[in-house]
Order: sequence, then structure tokens, then C-alpha cells
Amino acid sequence: MAWLLALQWALSVRVEGATSCPLPFAVEARLAELLPAGEASTDAPDVVELVAEETALVLYLRTADGAPAGVRRLPRDHACDELAAAAAVAIASWQSDVHPAFAAAPSPPALAAPHPVVAAEFPVALARPGLLLVVAAGGLSSVSTGGVAPAVATSATWGPARWPVGLRLAGFAQGMRTQALGEGQAAWQRLGAGLGLEGQRVFGAGLWHVSAALSVLAGWLTVEGRGFAQNRRERSWEPGAEAATGLGRSLGRGLRILGGLTLSAWPRAHEIEGPTGQTGALPHIDVLLSVGLGWQNPQ
Repeated sequence: MAWLLALQWALSVRVEGATSCPLPFAVEARLAELLPAGEASTDAPDVVELVAEETALVLYLRTADGAPAGVRRLPRDHACDELAAAAAVAIASWQSDVHPAFAAAPSPPALAAPHPVVAAEFPVALARPGLLLVVAAGGLSSVSTGGVAPAVATSATWGPARWPVGLRLAGFAQGMRTQALGEGQAAWQRLGAGLGLEGQRVFGAGLWHVSAALSVLAGWLTVEGRGFAQNRRERSWEPGAEAATGLGRSLGRGLRILGGLTLSAWPRAHEIEGPTGQTGALPHIDVLLSVGLGWQNPQ
């Protein structure tokens, strides 16, 4: 019976969109439970487009001839099935307003009165935190010296959907870079972690994501000599700061492909000296261009 009602009402309103929480067909299934069965029609259906924004599920309502009929916004910090139920209630109300003939007929006196449909009320306890995990690899270079070296970066960002920013934990590993120093070379690399804040915006019907982050860094610096009669190696901790931005495209099921640009600043000066008196300095700014994959749990 439920599939028959869904078929009949698909002729009067169609739910579209690229959302994964809720899925359009899940909203249509909820509509079949709310709207009364009617006769099939050859008229073009009204259309509801679902668009997932950062903190809201937006319903764009259009009549069969394409004319805008309204916009509804529902908070996204709830479970997917509850969002589907709330969207169905909003669409059913709109259909009854636009098409009075779609309103439910009175129940026969001999039958028990049906349970009233209650709009979903979401307690704060249903709000779920969002988690974004990213793994990226790319080429690392310094503003002044050192050439290009490989690097790997990872990050995890967490925060409730209603927050404009989330707490970000990052880790990185840089490949060795070298700088000529007389008859030999000085080679160095950094490993470390960062803690900061990250914000993201969604556009293009939820397909595209742009992000920006600021973090403080703790780096483990290794510097070693190469090609000298006696090569030395030194290690030390040092503080730093990082600014990162990225652009991602959704691949479905929470996955996205990402491209990013990261600038890392290391304020502490590091002078290097060769065995015969040659001197140099490590650069203060690193630039990383990266490509990677990310996963974000649906809200």
C-alpha cells in the first residue's frame, strides 16, 4: 500500500537534489505516509529541490511550470530520518496550501480518528558532532632555499554542525631538503603536529567545499651535514604557525577530493656553519601544495 501511495503522489510532487542526509527518495517515502491517496494525473508535478548548506537543509519549492513557490530551511544538526520527516511535513503543508484539493478528506464517522501528524521537534541532545578526516600529499618548498621535497599532511577537524568553526588537529612529515655549504651540504627536515581552528563553507548544491585554517605548530627539526670530513647531526624542538586553505569536491558517501595550499612560519633563527667557516641559514617560511582525500561523517 505504501508504494502505491508513493507512486500516486510522485505524480503531484517530485523531490530532487544531491543530498545524502536525507536522500530525496527518503523524503518522498515520508510524504507517502502524510499525503492522502489521489487519482493519477497527467499534469507535470511540482518540484522540491533539496540543497545541503553548512547548517541547514534548504527546500526550494517550485510549481509545475517552474515558478518559485517558496523556500523552507531546516536545521541540519539532527538524524537523517528525522530530517526526512521534517522535510515531508513542510512539503505536505505547502502542497495543501497550493493545491487545496490535496488536503486530506475527513475520516468516515465509523472509523477511529487517525493519529495527528506532529511536526518533528528536535531536542538539543540529537545534535551530532561533525568529523572531517583528511590525508594529503604534495610538494614542499621554502620561500628562499632548499628546493622541493615531498611531504605528507594529515588533519582531523571536529565540531557540532551549528558551530562556524571546528577544532583542528594536524600532523605533518617533510622530506629532506639541502643547502650547499662549501664542500658539502646541510640537510634538514621537520616532523610535527599542530592545533588550531578550521572553518568551511559549502556551495554548489553541496558539491563543493572551501576551507580555511589557522594553527600553532610544534616541530621536531633535524639538521645534518653531508659530504664533510666529519658530519654532525643536531635535533631540536621549535614553535611555528600555519595558515592553510583548501578546495574540495564531494565524491559521495562523505568522501571528497581536496587541493590545498599551506604556509608554515618558523620564527626561530637557525644559523648553520661548515667546518671551514662557511655559513648559511635555514628558511623561515615553507610552502606546501597538496592533493588528497577527505572523509566527513554525514550530519
